[in-house]
Amino acid sequence: MNLNQAYIKQKKSPSLEIIPLTTFRFVTAFIVFLFHVHIHFNWRTGIKYIDRFIWDGAIFMSAFFVLSGFILTYTYYHTEFVGNATNLKNYYIKRFARIYPVYIVLLLLTSYQLLDLHASQIVCLIVANVFLVEAFFYILFPHWVNGGMWSLSVEAFFYSIFPFLKYLLNFLCEHKIKLFIIAYLLAMFPSMIRIAFDETKDIHVNPIFRLGEFCLGLLTCMVYKTCKNYSTKYHFVILSALCLLLFVSVVVLGKIIDDWFFTGFNFIVLPILCYVIYLLAQLSKDNNKYTYALLANPVCQYLGKISYSFYMTQFLVLSLFGKEVLADLIHNKHVLMLTLLTLNLLLASIFYELLEKRMRRKIVRRFVQ
Repeated sequence: MNLNQAYIKQKKSPSLEIIPLTTFRFVTAFIVFLFHVHIHFNWRTGIKYIDRFIWDGAIFMSAFFVLSGFILTYTYYHTEFVGNATNLKNYYIKRFARIYPVYIVLLLLTSYQLLDLHASQIVCLIVANVFLVEAFFYILFPHWVNGGMWSLSVEAFFYSIFPFLKYLLNFLCEHKIKLFIIAYLLAMFPSMIRIAFDETKDIHVNPIFRLGEFCLGLLTCMVYKTCKNYSTKYHFVILSALCLLLFVSVVVLGKIIDDWFFTGFNFIVLPILCYVIYLLAQLSKDNNKYTYALLANPVCQYLGKISYSFYMTQFLVLSLFGKEVLADLIHNKHVLMLTLLTLNLLLASIFYELLEKRMRRKIVRRFVQ
């Protein structure tokens, strides 16, 4: 299937995956990867403003959560959960099949890190990680995979409450603007705590305080689904301008206030991210097939599909291979970064093809009614 055929097919069938958002999902994971290489291996591009942006690359964790809210709402927009036990069961099984196989394998591969802990600590860590509640307990972060995979715990919390959140917001859909403001203010709360008490500690990774970002994604999708088609010839120009605005805002603000933690950028980052996601989704509706084709080429599609595995295998690549092996062998920072990236892409592809895709298919076929 060529790109024009893919464009026409998706345009005719709104139930299909929104491919530009799949591509964007990899972009977010890639920027977070660069951020991790930057802070753990002192890698620099040598271009001051790009390095400043990468240093604050963790802001794209917010993009994960906004995108998650949008995609879940898009996928289950017409699905009734409350009063329908079958739909609810199928939803949770599919979410389980989406994240758990790769996650459990990575826990097993890194379980050697538990050997130096006391038995009671090991039990607490296993329980917290198996039930994906580790992000609620910041004291667990220095141990095992929690420092690198806390966002999965946040996502699991969002998955668990989404059916009920969607049911609630359906009753309030006439008040989208008010709901946007409430969600936006909730997303600002970690920043407010920082300003008021000069301390954040665990609040910026606590799932409760990332809920506003998830709700903004959910509400953005509700606007996307209910508003009339928005068609423009200038999609590429608008998207480029928004990306430039995001880049400049983070660079300028990061330079002015150097000790900001990453959710401190939410007041400018979140509105831009919501609009970017809305426009990317809109590409599947309007007549701007060239911008769509740019984001929907086969390479971008595949990178988007392996983005979850790419994000998850970073811990293995950076912590195990990177720090323990490659950092001592490769002294050129650029060669080291490219080696880590190549290894991460290769490992992510293996995990996706042999584990993520196959296990998801098996679980869905076996348990979904």
